[in-house]
Amino acid sequence: MLLRQAVQCSQAGQGFGESSGKRSTATKGGKRRKDAGIKSGDSKAVQRAVRLVEQQEGKGRGPPSARPIDPREAARGKVEYVKVKDWGSGQPEDLGSLQVEDGSKVFEAGGGSGSGEAPPQPFYESLARRLELLQTQGALGVAQPQGSKPLPDFQRWAFALEHYVQYLADMHAVHAALESSIAGAAAQVSASSLAGLPQQRREQLLQALGLFGAARGLDRAAPLLQDLRRLAARQQQQEASRGGGGGAAQGEYSPPPAMQHAAAYAAYLASLARACRASEGPDELEQVVLRLLANAYILRLMHHTSGGRIAAAAAQKLDLASAGALAFHQSYPGLDARLGPGAKPLEALVGDTNRLGEELGKAMTKTSMLLVPLAQEA
Repeated sequence: MLLRQAVQCSQAGQGFGESSGKRSTATKGGKRRKDAGIKSGDSKAVQRAVRLVEQQEGKGRGPPSARPIDPREAARGKVEYVKVKDWGSGQPEDLGSLQVEDGSKVFEAGGGSGSGEAPPQPFYESLARRLELLQTQGALGVAQPQGSKPLPDFQRWAFALEHYVQYLADMHAVHAALESSIAGAAAQVSASSLAGLPQQRREQLLQALGLFGAARGLDRAAPLLQDLRRLAARQQQQEASRGGGGGAAQGEYSPPPAMQHAAAYAAYLASLARACRASEGPDELEQVVLRLLANAYILRLMHHTSGGRIAAAAAQKLDLASAGALAFHQSYPGLDARLGPGAKPLEALVGDTNRLGEELGKAMTKTSMLLVPLAQEA
């Protein structure tokens, strides 16, 4: 279908290359159409030309005017999906001026070194490309109860204080469960007495869990609790200044309960640590660990990407700076201690993810050897 539209655009003077202005039956293109048995004034000339081109391609040839593909140039290309806003008249001559609502980039090859092949992508970038593709296919839509309204555009979010506090409470429940599960899974792997779990495989699992553990300095549960405390303290001060009650003392604070969806997700993350303890074999244990790491990666990625947009809007509309309630987005004392002041958390996540990718490659090389006894020709 894309080929047909591209050829139609080209035949209608709306495609790639320079345009020579108004079409004329005296052009060389018109002569070629006559040679193909097509009259220049025929209203179906374009359609017959398309069929002729497709027949030529079926014989292993491209259109006469097609430019050969340069692998080096193609390696720098990109693929995009677009949503058409207005198809216009649907006539071939109008296809070059379609109105589109937006474009979602799926893949853009890296700039190679001139060898004709793009360099292999780091593991983090490969994951990001995969997520882009899944998003384009609609596989990353926000899960919502049946019959509920779709989420409004971000620009329309009210960012009321009670909404933001609930968001922080939900995130605290999820991140606390994640961090506890990673620590619990590491303890289970370290103490596991599973038969058939070699020491080298145990160390690989522990190293992978360690890349998302507390020592990396990216944990968010404690900063989230700090923000919740400070927002509650500011609200108490405001109520006191208006003559209201002072509320609970600072030391007695506990975060609001998580909403149902966040509580369910936190319970799922907690169940993964228990699944490590209940694993009946090395393969099952490894699958549970990978499931936990996948959730850790997505949660951290969401926070360090779209979370920045949320932080900027919330800080502006709720004056979070005056309350000192930006720790969730800005405070990384463990990371600063490990990498030095001013270390960037997203760069640290990228580095840790790429290291995980390197370990996955090593593990795959070793575990694939298990197939050797079975991989015998009939």
